[in-house]
Amino acid sequence: MSIPNLEYKWITTTDELKALSTQWETGGFLCVDTEFHREKTFYPQLALLQVNSDGQNFLIEPDIAKQTPKFLALFSNASITKVFHSASEDCEVLYRALGIKISSLFDTQIAAAYLGSRNGIGYAALVTELTGTELAKGETRSDWMIRPLSNQQEVYAAADVHYLRDIFIAQQKLIQQQPHLIAWIDEDSDATAQRVDDLDNIEDAYLDIKNGWKLNKQQLIRLNALCQWREKIARQSDRPKPFVLRNEVIFELAEKGLVEKGGVEKERADNSRVGDSSKESVSKLSLPFIKGWHPASLRRHGTALLELLAQLDYEQDELTQPLSPEFWQKLTAKMQNIKAAIEQVANQLNIPSDVICSRKLQRQYVAYLLNDKNQKPRGWTKSREQHIGPVIKSVIE
Repeated sequence: MSIPNLEYKWITTTDELKALSTQWETGGFLCVDTEFHREKTFYPQLALLQVNSDGQNFLIEPDIAKQTPKFLALFSNASITKVFHSASEDCEVLYRALGIKISSLFDTQIAAAYLGSRNGIGYAALVTELTGTELAKGETRSDWMIRPLSNQQEVYAAADVHYLRDIFIAQQKLIQQQPHLIAWIDEDSDATAQRVDDLDNIEDAYLDIKNGWKLNKQQLIRLNALCQWREKIARQSDRPKPFVLRNEVIFELAEKGLVEKGGVEKERADNSRVGDSSKESVSKLSLPFIKGWHPASLRRHGTALLELLAQLDYEQDELTQPLSPEFWQKLTAKMQNIKAAIEQVANQLNIPSDVICSRKLQRQYVAYLLNDKNQKPRGWTKSREQHIGPVIKSVIE
């Protein structure tokens, strides 16, 4: 369905944006969205900023935003609520492109879940649910980097903040009837904004590799080194991580290690480090054959990976071991008790149980309690610590 009579204004100068930013400082809240491109790059490319203030829709070029400090300062101004829908990617792209860290974030997707909508509900579905308007989906996969944008693109972009305002106002009325939800929604929204602090934490990248629990200490050290190497190369070359080295290749490299020329796999756990003085022994080693490793990737990175693996220190401190299915199987009864206890708390608070503490978050917190090498999960808010923490601890400890 098309959107009739939707007005919007392009902001084309820094003077315009500066003047508007002065007005927005006292507006109470801003509705914000971004359009970006991220197909063949590691870093998202910001293509457009959309803002709604007091019912007016504005489209802002990223270069204009970047050159207007007064506008950028709005995002760190705690007295102004920044309203987004499903904000995690917006937070990342604004941080990467403009250096913005958002304070006083309100995520309407998070609020919708607490208010009883489907967990993870999309923007268009929420617009329909709360306003009765059905949005067209024709520009969802549009190329937002091109200029000029088509009229359909501009209308689509403006609609992303136009109805966001209506959603926010409707949700505020519902939240007033359930004031105990305020802390939960605010804390989860803040946790979303704070995740930008973890964007360049590459030390735990190896924990995201499937089946890492199958590896022994030496193999895990290789996995960690390979993952950190890929994170650095992806950033330096601005290429997606799978374009540098796929997960399957990383896992098999970590599992096999280097081989002696001639194809015999060689476990190097007994050699703490191979430096420049060991070039002769390094020259006798090669990378293992890995089916599915693209020849272009092997040619591009083979030498660097050979040197990386040959020089690994296997006497370093033990890494956090990824948790195995067997570990969780042994905890089945306790996890079922935790689930039942959380459902009881959720019923008392009139909050859906998968919103108050998802299965993933339950596991992350249990892992944290059982192993001090695991960090407390980012989503473990004050409200969860108060209401859910004692429940889980009573079962586990």
